[in-house]
Amino acid sequence: MHLTYQYRLAPTRAQHQALERILEMQRLLYNAALQERRDAWRLKQSSVKYIDQSKSLTAVRNDDPEGYGGLPVRLSRWTLKRLDLAFAAFFDRLKAKNGRAGFPRFRSRNAWRSFGFSELCGIRLVGSKLQFRGMPGRLKVRFHRSLPEKGVIRSCVLTKDDRGWSVSFQVAVKPGLEADIGERPSVGIDVGVEHLATLSSGEHIANPRFGKAAAPAIRRAARKLARAKRGSQRREQTKRRLLRLRRQLANRRKTYLHQVSASLTHRFGAIAVEDLSVANLTRSATGTVACPGTNVKQKSGLNREVLDTSPATLIAMIAYKAAKAVGVDGPHGIDCARMRS
Repeated sequence: MHLTYQYRLAPTRAQHQALERILEMQRLLYNAALQERRDAWRLKQSSVKYIDQSKSLTAVRNDDPEGYGGLPVRLSRWTLKRLDLAFAAFFDRLKAKNGRAGFPRFRSRNAWRSFGFSELCGIRLVGSKLQFRGMPGRLKVRFHRSLPEKGVIRSCVLTKDDRGWSVSFQVAVKPGLEADIGERPSVGIDVGVEHLATLSSGEHIANPRFGKAAAPAIRRAARKLARAKRGSQRREQTKRRLLRLRRQLANRRKTYLHQVSASLTHRFGAIAVEDLSVANLTRSATGTVACPGTNVKQKSGLNREVLDTSPATLIAMIAYKAAKAVGVDGPHGIDCARMRS
């Protein structure tokens, strides 16, 4: 199975500038590849595939040896693959016909925050430092915990946020069977709003409502950002504060869900969870002009409460932790069934 390990980076000033340059180059490459696909369909009714753009990338690298030619080819292919996945998801939504399909969009600087390597080729991890073409020197990684000894790094992604830069390693690990898992009891779980989860034994797991606690500060920061003049220093400061508040909220929620899911998988040998569709559960009640919805404000508040509990994330965490505990390759082989209520 594959697990993700995230670490902070400690770039020098020159490395920070190089990271910013690479990030912007990959954003421009993504937008150019998207424009090529749009123009090909609009002008000639022809589809441009990932393999076609990979071949074009070779010509681009030859024409620009100091730019894209000075970066690992796997890095730019990661960007093209990301666009290809965006189109694949778009066509899947078209086939599903369950709402707006959402055609892939051009990415602004604020909407493009990462680049990476789909395979660990063109980049090396030397001790606690990363090395690849286009990066002056070796980029220091702050390993606050060690990678699995027998794990194999498959890919990595470098991401920029309000705190700086981080790297995420996707590591292939071999799960191990816990000795006493057959002796543990079974349990059914029903997620909710009043309680985060209710077990079949009658036990309730509290819903801390992190979103409700953080909402006033986030709302004030968002209003201040809306009033700030574009391009001003005050706007940038407010934007960073808003990003920090949202990151802190996401971290609190994620940490709590990790603790709950780890506790459940350690206590029980078989877990059945509710067959829940969060998208359907949180669908808007606004309706249409011809057929307006009812209790729109109340439904909006309920949707906000449901999303604050993050039930889909909790179920996903239970699934992969259970898979790791019983020693299988994925959630389909574990005794973690879904039940309809």
